Amino acid sequence: AYALVQAEAVEALTVCGRRPEPPTHPLFTQGLAEYVFGLSLPGPRTAAVFLAVPDAVLPEMAHELAGLGPAPEGCAACHLSGALSTEVLAPLHARGYSVGSFHPLQAFAHPVTGAERFTGSWVAVTGAPTALSVARRLAAFLGCPVLSVPEARRPVYHAAAVLVSNSLPPLVGAACRLLEQAGVEHDQALPALLPLLR
Repeated sequence: AYALVQAEAVEALTVCGRRPEPPTHPLFTQGLAEYVFGLSLPGPRTAAVFLAVPDAVLPEMAHELAGLGPAPEGCAACHLSGALSTEVLAPLHARGYSVGSFHPLQAFAHPVTGAERFTGSWVAVTGAPTALSVARRLAAFLGCPVLSVPEARRPVYHAAAVLVSNSLPPLVGAACRLLEQAGVEHDQALPALLPLLR
């Protein structure tokens, strides 16, 4: 959300959350976005809804949002999961949303500075034509190249993402230890490997 505001990609932004009070974040302390406790039906001019929740609760959130009423005309609903298909958004599709997925191939550890990590990061998109159009437009605003990943191949895509994000640090650590076993000084091992790693 913060990245979209900084990129001037949205006219208005509403963030729905699970706590009565908004988080302490520039989006809310500077009045850049509206905060709503719980879910609310998107307004008539809403172009997109993003379900930024853990994979395990996506089905529940899709049902809850669908239960609030029909989609605004031309509105897309996207999840941010790398592993799940758009099938999880079937209740929203039934209510008129164009469903899709928008998965940044990046880790966002900090809620403020993480917004800067979008530029140059790739985004995998899947979905119906309107959802894809919205996803591509937002990716362009964020400075993200787009990967089109077919629904059936999302698990393979996700496996690649998990492999590089979770396996690379231990692999680098193992390589450093091997260099040390080969007689390289501890403080030289990582610097020696970095050019090759890059």
